[in-house]
This record gives sequence, structure tokens and C-alpha cells, in this order.
Amino acid sequence: MISNQYVTEGVYVEEVAPSNGTSKSPILFIHGGAHGSWTWEKFQPFFAEKGWRSLALNWFHHYRSDQLPMEVFLKRHLSDIVTEVEIVAKTLDETPIIVGHSMGGLVAQIYATKHPVKSLVLLAPCAPKSIGRAKVQVDFDLSKPWQAPPFPVAKQMFFS
Repeated sequence: MISNQYVTEGVYVEEVAPSNGTSKSPILFIHGGAHGSWTWEKFQPFFAEKGWRSLALNWFHHYRSDQLPMEVFLKRHLSDIVTEVEIVAKTLDETPIIVGHSMGGLVAQIYATKHPVKSLVLLAPCAPKSIGRAKVQVDFDLSKPWQAPPFPVAKQMFFS
């Protein structure tokens, strides 16, 4: 297994590849809100052992990707995060398999409406507003980035 970390156009990427140098279609992992490429740290070695090269990107203003001015970051929409996916996908020689988790699942869906994908895998994805379930009431201050809630609150919000 070969691991590599790098920044491309401000996007921090963690890449893991099979040690034999051959690979099936590349897998591009997209994390959810309040997460980073570290979300995939157990998945990437597993897939490398099975012959897949994978890349886990970080949205701007997340983990080690470029920080944005706060006024820009606070106004970003999930559709804006497609930019980060495009930056990493264009470095690939082959159409990727896209795996998105939570809010990254919605980003993956938006990306797939504009770009070819080999496969689209959605793990606990946020659904588009037009087909989503009832809204979950979350109080937050629009002048600050939203932080993941404490476990008891998250449990009530997402596992009730």
C-alpha cells in the first residue's frame, strides 16, 4: 500500500494506492460537513488491499485545505463544493467512482449531474430539498461556522 498527501490548487488530498502499482477505477471520497479526509482513514487501506486507488479530498476551509475568508466561507453553498471535487477529479486519468457521506453525498449528486462518474455511492446522504424528509430544526449563528453538536444532541438529531 502506498500513501501520499499533497495539495492541488488549495485542496488537501490523502491518496492511498495498491502497492503493486495497478489499480481498478479510482475512488474519490467526499466527506460530510464538519469532517475531513480523516473520515476515510479506515476505508482507504481496505480498498487499496482490494486493488483500488483512492483519494480523499477536503473541502476548502476544512482540515488542511486552504482557508477561505470567513465572509466567503459562510456564504458557500453545497453546490460550491463541487469546485473541490472538480479540482481533484481533473488530476485523474480515468472517470472516478464517487463516494459521498452525509452532506458530501449531496455534493456527489450535484457533481454527477455535470460530470461523468463510473459509479456513485451515497452513504447516509443529505437528499435534495425537493425529495428530502421533514426539516430538522437546528439553531445556529449565521455569523460563525457551524460545529458538530455534542454527542447527545447529534444522537437525537440523527438517530431518533
